[in-house]
Amino acid sequence: FIVIADECFKNTAISGNQSIPYFITSIGAGAFENCPITTLTLEKGNNQLSDRLLSIGDNAFANCTKLTDVNSLANATKLDSIGNSAFKNCSGLTSVQIGNSTYGSSLTTISDSAFEGCANLTSFVSPTSSLKSIGARAFYICSKMNKFISNDAIGNLPATLSKVGDAAFYGCNLKGTLFIPQKAANGMARRYYSIYHGQFAYNKNLEEG
Repeated sequence: FIVIADECFKNTAISGNQSIPYFITSIGAGAFENCPITTLTLEKGNNQLSDRLLSIGDNAFANCTKLTDVNSLANATKLDSIGNSAFKNCSGLTSVQIGNSTYGSSLTTISDSAFEGCANLTSFVSPTSSLKSIGARAFYICSKMNKFISNDAIGNLPATLSKVGDAAFYGCNLKGTLFIPQKAANGMARRYYSIYHGQFAYNKNLEEG
């Protein structure tokens, strides 16, 4: 495993486009925290994918308020986890896509506060069929977010999903209905149903046999 070390560039003046070599497997905790970077570019391997990257650590890009472009994450088809507060307060982000429709996505975990306070984020897309957990406050106060797509285009979350944390989508502007497996719904505090912006419903067809 080849990683970018924890807090490697934290609080430095490193700016502009940051290119991550294709052989990097993990971006460490706080690696770019509080840096004025604008673009995150994942280099592609010979297969034209960035499929070595497995994890983005806690606070890796927290408070990178000038970060506007993470489009190359669409090639990160093996990315498994996004850590706590990984992109917290990245107010310049407008859209995030993990993986793509051709090669899919391996995303299983969106941790607590991963995108909290991304005030201009409008959409999150990841065609994953293996998502297990959406942490507490994961998209808290992402007030412009009106699209969350995982697994398919009609709002069905994977049957593998077992946890949706408290206030995960509080303050979002989700449209339509987001269907969640019963086991995930059972773990949600009842009081949070009423404060989601958007409807949540149980789809029995997603229940694992």
